[in-house]
Amino acid sequence: MTFWAAQTRLLWLETWRQRALTLNWSTSFVIRHVRLLQTNKQGLTMKCSHYLPLDSKTKDGTLPAVVYCHCNSGSRRDAEEAVWHLLPCGVGVVAFDFTGSGLSDGKWVTLGAHEVDDLAVVIQHLRSMGGISSIGLWGRSMGAVTALLYSHKDPDIAGMVRRVCSRSRCRSCVCMLHCWMGGLLAWVAW
Repeated sequence: MTFWAAQTRLLWLETWRQRALTLNWSTSFVIRHVRLLQTNKQGLTMKCSHYLPLDSKTKDGTLPAVVYCHCNSGSRRDAEEAVWHLLPCGVGVVAFDFTGSGLSDGKWVTLGAHEVDDLAVVIQHLRSMGGISSIGLWGRSMGAVTALLYSHKDPDIAGMVRRVCSRSRCRSCVCMLHCWMGGLLAWVAW
């Protein structure tokens, strides 16, 4: 095995080991996975997945739902973390590929500009199908920007989780840039 292959394998094993520690694998719940196709206003088809917990409903028969918005180089598969955390709590998760990402149509992502329209189509579909008590957004990086831009247009969004660069990572990046640029960054900041 080459050095790089060994390093990649170690990184992969460490990633999954950490993931297994953070997820509660002993929780058992029944889910329903519905695959949907939605078409945005440019005529491009988006692939969507709707994960529903079957064993929990509110008194009026509705469930809250969270729409997961993936990052620039991601896809709806990135929502697995949200699915594992939210379904045991009785919250449905809708994940979709923005146009230009994953299995959806389109060639490019626009870093939030047209992705807001994709998100609007998905939320409009959720509201039209019924059975949803409230809608929240969970966005990562570009998806967080998209969620923020969309929430400005829709005051009925119940809440948001925006995962962007953590403060400690940002600080470490600024420190690295400061070291590499020899103080130029500090001069520009003033």
